[in-house]
Amino acid sequence: MCDGDTASRMEARVKATGFALLAVCLLVPVCSEAFQYQVKLDGTGIEDDPVARLVLRDNYPNPFNPKTNIAFELPRPARVTLRVYDIAGRLVRTILDDVQTEAGSHAEVWDGRSDRGDRLASGVYLSRLEVDGEALSRTMVLLK
Repeated sequence: MCDGDTASRMEARVKATGFALLAVCLLVPVCSEAFQYQVKLDGTGIEDDPVARLVLRDNYPNPFNPKTNIAFELPRPARVTLRVYDIAGRLVRTILDDVQTEAGSHAEVWDGRSDRGDRLASGVYLSRLEVDGEALSRTMVLLK
């Protein structure tokens, strides 16, 4: 459970010498475990800490038209299923179907179409990620 202080707190430490930036560590704690992460930036680029748990991020953009990105993180290699359902719970699109996927961060694009290629109506849809018997869902809004 999260309180208002935890949800609004942002911690950043920057270590710099003169004008040379040596390292940045940014930790953004929020209520949903799905959004807790730590990113380190050094002279070589961005380095993500190892993923500790299965995460399904909110799609972006949201609302969207005509396509959106669905990002997720895997703590270990696994078989992944990613599906989209309408608000009534009907399967409208299978993006990944039991695909062996490496550990780490991943993103898939959904184009707002059904498995048959039909453009779907404006409305609320659910992305559902299934990995090793665990399932996570997020709400997406398609606007035309």
